[in-house]
Amino acid sequence: MIPSEYRLETVVARLAERLDGARRSFDDEAALEAAFARITDEQLTAAIAEWRALGWNDDPEAHARFLRTEVTGTFLPRYQRAAMAMNRTEADGYGLGAAASPLGRVGLTAVALLVLWFALLRFAELPVVWPLILLDLALPFLPDVARTLAVRRYRGALEEAIDDMARIQEQALAYAPGRSEGAAGPSAAATEDPPRPPRLRQGQ
Repeated sequence: MIPSEYRLETVVARLAERLDGARRSFDDEAALEAAFARITDEQLTAAIAEWRALGWNDDPEAHARFLRTEVTGTFLPRYQRAAMAMNRTEADGYGLGAAASPLGRVGLTAVALLVLWFALLRFAELPVVWPLILLDLALPFLPDVARTLAVRRYRGALEEAIDDMARIQEQALAYAPGRSEGAAGPSAAATEDPPRPPRLRQGQ
């Protein structure tokens, strides 16, 4: 059994929070990749040092090697793809381009008011026009909607990756030496429910 704070999914959840804090600091993808590698190495080194000092079992190096292999070889490339895609999405105004800029928002507001005044209000007595009026009034908030959807997709991708790391951890524990059933049946560690993968904090 591995303490929850040293399980793979917990280690990568903490790493993801730190990497996401640095994500917007780099415009160049090569610089971003180098920074991610450095931060990951620092975070892993610290986590593994704590794990070794804990003295939880007789072979701490096995889990240390497992963490380093899975974090750098499985999680990090996946996170980098999601982070770089999110950076490009943010730079592109969440798919709206210049319309997502402050001046673009002014333009959207002006367009919405012009359409409302010169077109929709002329036919306001028709019930079918009212949904169009509501859509028109929502036009200035389109960048906020686009941002919310993009952030939700990004967070979903990260949480899916963390869930996959939890499954990898469980798979590794299931086939680890000493986890086979003995004469009295499976051990308590083998039968207990695995901890739920940690969720990313709000606001990322």
